Amino acid sequence: MSSFPHRLRALLANPDIVKAGKSIGGDIKKLLVEHGAASASTVELGTFTKSRQLVGNATIGLAGLVSVLLKETLDKDSEVRLSNWSRPLSVEQQKCAALDSYASLVVYQHILQSSSPVPTPTSSFQAMELLVTDSSGSRRVAICVIADEQPAKNGRFIGGAKARVWVRVVRVLVPSFILPFAS
Repeated sequence: MSSFPHRLRALLANPDIVKAGKSIGGDIKKLLVEHGAASASTVELGTFTKSRQLVGNATIGLAGLVSVLLKETLDKDSEVRLSNWSRPLSVEQQKCAALDSYASLVVYQHILQSSSPVPTPTSSFQAMELLVTDSSGSRRVAICVIADEQPAKNGRFIGGAKARVWVRVVRVLVPSFILPFAS
């Protein structure tokens, strides 16, 4: 760019407007170094999603976040994605960039609306919904709730102090999945 738009500079610097994206740190650094455009209120979607324990790995890409969280497919044409982005953008590159921006917004909104599966110390645990994932933490396989009655052998489950908790499966998301629990 020969000049950096004033409105874009103001938008980036506005702390009241959240800028969310996957691997956004590199983009923010590039804008600062090349154009002196500082950015406030940025959210790295992979880290944010992992901190809410909605995925097991923060390095999951945007297409993976869309798949896991939204149950949709983000078509990322590798020919366009890996093309030269330093020249004026082609129509395909513009569409790809717009789709990434929109997907980032929808993923961010979804994360904000999702309750974190990590309970707070003061919360009531009975009937709390839990998400069961595969060993990578990236694929949800079932939805459970903490059972109202806990086995007498382990005492009454009150505040999460016991090592084991009985749960009731509410919905199976992957019917053929075998949970790798030791007996």
